[in-house]
Amino acid sequence: MQAMKPGVHLINVFRASLFDQEALREQLDNGHISRASHDVVKLGPLPANHRMHQHPRVCFSPPIIWDGPKIIEYLMASWIRLRVIR
Repeated sequence: MQAMKPGVHLINVFRASLFDQEALREQLDNGHISRASHDVVKLGPLPANHRMHQHPRVCFSPPIIWDGPKIIEYLMASWIRLRVIR
């Protein structure tokens, strides 16, 4: 992750974890990574009380998101949440 450009928005849609979650959290906390969006996680789904769910610059989407009729509503809410962080 250190090789990434500072301020990058990391988007993980791979069906396995490419990133160490603890290292990712550290990079988010120190600002090297500005945001992280996940479709899946290594041990997913994470429990609702997991600290990554509480991080203000992390967004999770369920892998079946495209199957539901509320996709536009969900995506808009996520986009607004991420825009507010800026």
